[in-house]
Amino acid sequence: VYKRQVMVNNAVAVDEQNHLFFTAGYSPGISALTSFLYMYQPTSGTLQRIVPPSQVSIGFGAAMVADQHGHLYITQGFMSPGNPRTQAGTGWYLYDIASGQWHVLAPLPVGLGYSVLALDNASGILLLGGSMDAGQSLPTRQIYHYDIARNAWTTEQPMSPAQISGA
Repeated sequence: VYKRQVMVNNAVAVDEQNHLFFTAGYSPGISALTSFLYMYQPTSGTLQRIVPPSQVSIGFGAAMVADQHGHLYITQGFMSPGNPRTQAGTGWYLYDIASGQWHVLAPLPVGLGYSVLALDNASGILLLGGSMDAGQSLPTRQIYHYDIARNAWTTEQPMSPAQISGA
């Protein structure tokens, strides 16, 4: 008997080749977490599973953005499903699509899940909102800026006007 597995709290990004990348998330029925990245190619209808190296841990509630230059940037998210007090990890990763190489980058300034990543117009990435815990009782309005060239994070002075989580 075939049993369909449902995965929730995934991150998604589209690259410049219109490939759709998404993280595995977790399966609430069995509280299983798999640290995989998938690439779906709509033109051919193919799906490829990408297994990160052991030093890269991608959980649920992670965030991802494609820089439109062949790279994905991914936050770690939460690594223990089923517990609302689980704290998000500070892992910050780069996946080079063409070479298939993973890079561990400077850690996030604070562990956040359910956050939003957005490219800025100055070779950087903004990290907005999210929560420090899986139950979302520790949300933030803080905005952080990642400088790609320097591999460094800074805290922005302005804060988001409202708490953003799981957008």
